[in-house]
Amino acid sequence: MPKKKLGKPSLEEQVAAIKSESKGPAGFSAAASTKADRLAGVLSKVNTQLKGAAVVRPLSEVKQSFHIRRPTGLTSLDLAIAGGFPAGSLCQFFGKEGAGKNYMTDQVIRNVQENYKDEAAVAYCSFGYGYDKRFGLLNGVAVAMNDEEVEVYRAERGQLTDAQEARCRRRVGTFHEICLGVTEQAIEKPAESMLEAVRSLILSGDYQVIIIDEANVALTREDVEKTLGEDPRQASLARLLTRFISKFYSDIKSIGPNGGPNETTLIAILEARAQLGFSPDPNALSQTGGHSLKHAKAIDVHYRPGTPIYYANDKKKPRIGKEITWKIDKAKLGSHEGATGTFRFIWGQGADFAGDLLGAAVDTGVLQLNGAWYSYGDTRLGCGAANAAEALKDPELYAKLHSETMKAAGFNVAVK
Repeated sequence: MPKKKLGKPSLEEQVAAIKSESKGPAGFSAAASTKADRLAGVLSKVNTQLKGAAVVRPLSEVKQSFHIRRPTGLTSLDLAIAGGFPAGSLCQFFGKEGAGKNYMTDQVIRNVQENYKDEAAVAYCSFGYGYDKRFGLLNGVAVAMNDEEVEVYRAERGQLTDAQEARCRRRVGTFHEICLGVTEQAIEKPAESMLEAVRSLILSGDYQVIIIDEANVALTREDVEKTLGEDPRQASLARLLTRFISKFYSDIKSIGPNGGPNETTLIAILEARAQLGFSPDPNALSQTGGHSLKHAKAIDVHYRPGTPIYYANDKKKPRIGKEITWKIDKAKLGSHEGATGTFRFIWGQGADFAGDLLGAAVDTGVLQLNGAWYSYGDTRLGCGAANAAEALKDPELYAKLHSETMKAAGFNVAVK
């Protein structure tokens, strides 16, 4: 009689044992049933051991907020990013000074206020001068000026009509600004303290948009200890931002106040500077601590100031604005990189939204361009872009045309 083998069975013996035990009904795989049972047991065991600290669940039960978008109102850009910046993500606005980064940020804030009304919640964290209420007011943001600010504004302009004063005082939802305190911790760790405040707001899940402005000039604890004559420690800000991003990933996965996924969109504004030293590209740009955000960005928009715009298109007359070019350097969550576009920016008026919508509507086939005439179905809007844009000053027509253009491109996305 042969001796029975001791020790662990061979792979062939294990497979033979499984096959001999597989006795399922006709047309049903007992092996698959056994595997499903094993996986169910694994999930139960893991979830029990972790006690809710982390949960393993089928993908069909995982809820996401990426379908909710934060639009800019600039049709060509919104088309390139699948309707807007996705909720539950980090996005970046990058570019040189005067490239329109803060202006486009204000457009995101304005659209949040228009879409959410009293439920709108925005927070602004600036490591520079803070939020510019005057600029925000000009860009259509409800900035809720206080009595003193309104009186100063009135004195500067000579007088304010009732409508202008109401616009200055207009309040929509909640708009918070994160400011540095005067405590010992704030003095010793200014950047760390403000970023911890940002984390707390993200974890609350109550804000639709949180802005971090001028993050590349944040003063870290290591730099506070240095005098102006001492060499700063290398990459102290990059290390801090890397730690922040690691924590951001965990924070943004937290459960929102309604029991669903966190719907906060975090937008970081970073200033670009000319790259010092040798570079094969004379137009190369760099950003302090910029690469620390590189792996976390869902959408990265690079803004560049372009050709000046002169009154009546006459270079001998005063400049009244400029063209701004945008490019999607990185994109995930429903969009892709590489898209680019240009819009006109007029000082004191803002972006030429109507002109941008005309171009996008023609590209998607919503408008017809016959020679110089723009037509919307059987209705002629005007001859030439300038005249057609005048017709879009009708808010109802503009809203209808914008909605149809987005749908024609396949983006019937939620903005709330």
